[in-house]
Amino acid sequence: MDQLYLGTDTGGRYTDAVLWCEDHGLVAKAKALTTRYDLSVGISEAAGRTSRPRVARTDRSRPKDTTSSPGS
Repeated sequence: MDQLYLGTDTGGRYTDAVLWCEDHGLVAKAKALTTRYDLSVGISEAAGRTSRPRVARTDRSRPKDTTSSPGS
């Protein structure tokens, strides 16, 4: 099973969260309003929204050459 990493940024107006894995790169990302009174509220909301992936998984491997030249 792929290991997932959660990254957060509790910047100005919005708190950002991303899910990332070494094999597939970015798996999901989400935003929530930053809650200055308790940052854990905004972090929890943004992190919870990443459980509904909106970004397709990316394959970082090189594409295979599926073309063949005549006579090969």
